[in-house]
Amino acid sequence: KAATGLAAVPMGMLGMLANRGSKIKLPFKLYGGGGIVGQAVRHGLTRAWKGAVDKARSFVGAAANTRGLLPGVAGMASMLARQFGLNISSGFRAGAITEFGNQSLHGLGRAVDLAGPSGQMQALFSFLQGKPGIQELIYNGRASYNGGPVVPYSGTDKHTDHVHVGFGDGYGQPSG
Repeated sequence: KAATGLAAVPMGMLGMLANRGSKIKLPFKLYGGGGIVGQAVRHGLTRAWKGAVDKARSFVGAAANTRGLLPGVAGMASMLARQFGLNISSGFRAGAITEFGNQSLHGLGRAVDLAGPSGQMQALFSFLQGKPGIQELIYNGRASYNGGPVVPYSGTDKHTDHVHVGFGDGYGQPSG
């Protein structure tokens, strides 16, 4: 049986729409009339496009950018994104190096960046601080390492637009 609706759209397209939909120009030319009818048409088409972007985000937003992550990390990141109303803005990045010259947990499939409204990002940071299995937690110029106390983050990227969550060694790897 052929898939219909959102199920028929390739996940890559949904991910692209979820992550960049608000920055993509509308895929149609808006009605150019200047009167009340033209304004109503433009408003309706714009609302429909924004609705499609929001639907794509709700369908794949939490699962976007999990390719290459360790399975347990991908599952935990998706769950946290859904629970806190955030999007995974970055996950696995092959060969990633930190600004300090160390191998990044992103390059090991053990780190994600979660972005969204600042209140939700702060709630996630507070929730994860001190939790076992969290090796790196960075947000808004503050950091916590291996569940320790919150300290000022010494790096130049203060992570003001996302929460960086790095999972500990062995987290999310199959047991046995």
